[in-house]
Amino acid sequence: MPRPSFDLDSRYDHESDAGYVAFDRVAAGEAVRQVVVDAPGLDGLNRAVILDFDAQDRLLGIELLGVSELVASPRISQ
Repeated sequence: MPRPSFDLDSRYDHESDAGYVAFDRVAAGEAVRQVVVDAPGLDGLNRAVILDFDAQDRLLGIELLGVSELVASPRISQ
């Protein structure tokens, strides 16, 4: 069985320290439901992981708030 391939699209906004990873292009209004992940170290406001879903409950993308504190990457720094 062939594995699915994704055209990942990632963006980072240094000013707001927010990142977004989309599994394809996400049109305005396409995300109809968001789920805030509850995990240690996430406060839901300044540091959060938010999953965006479409009307068919398919995952569209992942939003990261406070990404410089959440992701271990030397390319993201304040």
